[in-house]
Amino acid sequence: MTQFFQTLKAYWFLIAIILVIGGLSGAYIAGYRLDQGGITRVGTLILTDLPPQAAVYIDQARMVSIIGGHGAITLTPGTHSIIIDTQEYLPWNDIVAIEQGKDTIKKPILIPAEPKGTALTGENASKALELIRGGELPTISAPLLLSGGCANVYFSGTHILAERATTTPCATPPSYLCDEDTGVCAPVIVYSPNGPVHSVIPFPSRDDAVIVSAGNLVYVVELDPREPQFFAPLFKGRSIGAAPWSERSVVVSNGTQVIELSL
Repeated sequence: MTQFFQTLKAYWFLIAIILVIGGLSGAYIAGYRLDQGGITRVGTLILTDLPPQAAVYIDQARMVSIIGGHGAITLTPGTHSIIIDTQEYLPWNDIVAIEQGKDTIKKPILIPAEPKGTALTGENASKALELIRGGELPTISAPLLLSGGCANVYFSGTHILAERATTTPCATPPSYLCDEDTGVCAPVIVYSPNGPVHSVIPFPSRDDAVIVSAGNLVYVVELDPREPQFFAPLFKGRSIGAAPWSERSVVVSNGTQVIELSL
């Protein structure tokens, strides 16, 4: 025992350093970081369904290039800007709120830089044109049910609006509709289109964006109206509307042609 204490006394400084390094390593593995506010536990931003060679920018700084279509990035709690940049798709940007010790999952809205349009003919063209002409704008009494069944989306006056859905179960309504602190919910203006609105339809395979045909433009707009709201053009020219077509496409018409746009 005496020998043990003599050894401990002789090497106490080295042992202390080893203990400190071990403690710091354990804290780092557990997700704790030292920042301006002291020791903080980080959260994780999980990005899914990314295209090959996607460059990720966090708070305007390039963080990582993701190759496998899936990425996890540890971030300090708070709000962060995110940009996904690729060669084949338009840049996607958003603001994410990171919480301590929690995962925040984001699936970017990917719009081809050059949307592929295929002119339909024969029976397909007739069917698509019938869908376009038969489509009706969503109203407050017959809205689109989006955001996991939590948001009613409709057109009124000159605005596309969203409000919390009350006819379907919804545990967590979108934060842009309801104040997280007070729980008070209110309708919000998603977007105010320019020109006559021909159609407002869901984005294929998603429930956080809509495709709008207004004036001479067909475009995608994100439901969350807070900056930076994602907006991307799909088709420009005389348009009489758009309609869902398949799981990954919509159809539009310019009056003389019916075109399938793959997304």
